[in-house]
Amino acid sequence: MTDYPYSRRLLDNADWARLVSSPQPFHPIPYAYAVKPGDDAWLARLDAFVAAIKRDGRLAAAAKRSGLEQIALTQ
Repeated sequence: MTDYPYSRRLLDNADWARLVSSPQPFHPIPYAYAVKPGDDAWLARLDAFVAAIKRDGRLAAAAKRSGLEQIALTQ
């Protein structure tokens, strides 16, 4: 059992690997970025960056290039 990004990498690089998918999500794993507590300026900058790349399509394009479009929250 592994997370989605690692399974994609393994499938792309190992001809012996096979994916056995569950018909339903088994154990969703939220991804996030960490910010030092109290560093409100940096948190605001990161939030603004993420909002901008969602809005202009860069996040969706990067997710597609990396094969991660199924898990990217682009909206």
